[in-house]
Amino acid sequence: MVDKTKIRKSPEWKKLRQILIERQNGLDPITGKKLRKGAAVHHLCQDPEQYDNLDPERFILINRETHECWHFMYGHTDRLKDWVKILDNFTKSFNKADEFN
Repeated sequence: MVDKTKIRKSPEWKKLRQILIERQNGLDPITGKKLRKGAAVHHLCQDPEQYDNLDPERFILINRETHECWHFMYGHTDRLKDWVKILDNFTKSFNKADEFN
């Protein structure tokens, strides 16, 4: 089993975070908002056995709210959700809200 805490405290993890900040121009790639201090380095690959693969292409840096939303919609490997359906339902609801606003 991979020691996630040890990885997140490593110099390599800190370097990864800086690479992501620069690559994303300091912005959350989902919302386009400025990254805040507590932004999460998020694994695109949800396989816990690959947690220590720190290839920057496998990560995004996202704000906490975006991270919570990600896991709500996408889930984890043990309980993937139907993100396509959820996203479609959000889009329909937002379009309906636009009619009133």
